[in-house]
Amino acid sequence: KAFVTKGYTKGINVGLKLAVPGDVANLTTSFGYSVNLTDNSEESTEETMTWGSDCKVKVPKGQRMSAKISVTEKEYNANFRMKTSIYGTVHVAIHSRADDRLIRSIDAPITEIMRWYSQKRGFGSCSIKGNKVEWEVTGECFFRFGVEQTVEIQPVRS
Repeated sequence: KAFVTKGYTKGINVGLKLAVPGDVANLTTSFGYSVNLTDNSEESTEETMTWGSDCKVKVPKGQRMSAKISVTEKEYNANFRMKTSIYGTVHVAIHSRADDRLIRSIDAPITEIMRWYSQKRGFGSCSIKGNKVEWEVTGECFFRFGVEQTVEIQPVRS
């Protein structure tokens, strides 16, 4: 599970890719090496792992045996912080609500649009540096995963 605690969106998705910590990625293959966050809310990724054992047990004739498989799980919790920047030109097409005809088309650098927007409404933790709009994104992630299995075999008493 991963979620953003501080960020910025306005009608778009954040679309962040969070690298899975090395400890988690090296201990299990189910997570891969990244988790995607698509907006400012919480995102959970669940993977199902099937555990089994392929060991041979000789059971004496007329007796019963019990096999118990135990899976050891680990948890990994972390906070993350990343600097995000966006730059480029935004194309805006203004259409008539009545008949959807194009009224005007505007191209402007994202910095100009954000400067205008911040003067009108403010945008908190974003800053404009050169041709980039930058902001900090922080959040938390939690991982829980199986790392080891043990098989215990015991005779069943009648």
